[in-house]
Amino acid sequence: MIRLCGRPERKEADMTLPDLVKNDMSLLLQQNALPRLPFTRQIHLLNTYVAGSGYVKEIVSRIQGLSEGDRLLLVREPENPFDERAILVENLEGEKLGYIPRRKNEVLAALMDAGKSIYARVCHLEDPEEDLPVSGYMDIDVYMDD
Repeated sequence: MIRLCGRPERKEADMTLPDLVKNDMSLLLQQNALPRLPFTRQIHLLNTYVAGSGYVKEIVSRIQGLSEGDRLLLVREPENPFDERAILVENLEGEKLGYIPRRKNEVLAALMDAGKSIYARVCHLEDPEEDLPVSGYMDIDVYMDD
């Protein structure tokens, strides 16, 4: 027989692991016996193109190595001589793909400077063999984990 936290005795054969976990975890949380951990969620911030890709050497091979849905790194460049709010877009190998456009980086830069976790995912790719303008090889969705 098992007696748990003031509950009536139950036969051991009647007890299942889900019963133990569900009932006892609930009681522990109610009594503040376990610390409450914050939950995180993915918040979509914006959709944008990647600026300046046409100026990146080896951009064709870097784009060809990507697929829609791939995660990308966003790196602040506060010392960038052209834009103090510059945000570099990199693949997971740390290779430059371009930048968040200047007209869309103000809020993202402030969030990143405040320590928020900001990242991007590829949502659309153009064939880099096509004769595209300096920007336009890919569109990305930008997210924050909070």
